[in-house]
Amino acid sequence: MLIISSTLFLTYAIQQLYSVFLQFPSIQTDTRELKKDDLFFALKGPNFNGNKFAKQALEGSAAYVIIDEEVDFTDERLIKVEDS
Repeated sequence: MLIISSTLFLTYAIQQLYSVFLQFPSIQTDTRELKKDDLFFALKGPNFNGNKFAKQALEGSAAYVIIDEEVDFTDERLIKVEDS
């Protein structure tokens, strides 16, 4: 575990992330489409930033949320990667 600016993140290597995927093989990038135990990947584009929906995804039914920016809350189900 890594503490960055008082926020708890699990920092995963690709092999660790793959082992999580094997347990939860359903992926979503849209919180409106989440189903129980999906992995939510917080994607970014010119007009959206999925990192802003990380908390919503966890409050929904996501098993884990994969982010690439710092968020303002703590949860053991956050997985921080270099680039989601």
